[in-house]
Amino acid sequence: MRVDLPRPNVVPLIVRLCYLVDRLVPVRNPSSRLGWLLDLEWSVARLCHEHSIRVFPPERHPHYRQTLHFLSKHLEQSDRVLDVGCNTGIMTAEIAKLVREVVGVDYSDQAILTAKETHRAENLSFEVDDAIKYSARLNERFDVAVLSHIVEHLDDPVDLLAPLSRCCRFLYVEVPDFEHTALNHHRESLQRQLIYTDTDHRFEMDRKDAVTLLERCSLQILESEFLFGSQRYWCKSV
Repeated sequence: MRVDLPRPNVVPLIVRLCYLVDRLVPVRNPSSRLGWLLDLEWSVARLCHEHSIRVFPPERHPHYRQTLHFLSKHLEQSDRVLDVGCNTGIMTAEIAKLVREVVGVDYSDQAILTAKETHRAENLSFEVDDAIKYSARLNERFDVAVLSHIVEHLDDPVDLLAPLSRCCRFLYVEVPDFEHTALNHHRESLQRQLIYTDTDHRFEMDRKDAVTLLERCSLQILESEFLFGSQRYWCKSV
């Protein structure tokens, strides 16, 4: 996408004010100043993300749209899909429009109740369960397992990915992209606390570590994409 900017390009007032404050406030320790700005950037970026979900419906939100676009290239109409960590079923319901059957699983009673009340279709069902326990006792086959921003919430994602790779032909795995800018590396170097995309994440990975994790779980990456702050992987069980 190309965005043409008007000429002359007028600098917004908020930007000018920020630079003015930056010049007026004495700099005693450049590292401390950078650390403070990184914390501020993290907080503002998180607030922007949360408000964007409230402002834009899923069909217009770039993150949801891109995930569905990526999935739609690989899903087949005859597929049976397991959506792990489905939350309130927004994505699950969209996937159900593309495939034969979808089962959504989430540990939250309230989320599943909302999903059942909001999304009704003959090929769509929801269950309350812990993802790791559910996958460990799974004795039925699925064509695809979808894990969109689930892995980073687990102490050891192998406990989930390994059993799913044994009962699903393909896995879609989406996680935050630690390398989507250099700012996280600055945070790491300065030992800042606000380094993750969200405070309830157990860990986050760069792209090399993500590939290593997937291969460790007997998954072959067939396609990958890095866009809108996410790593997206379409994997085949081997």
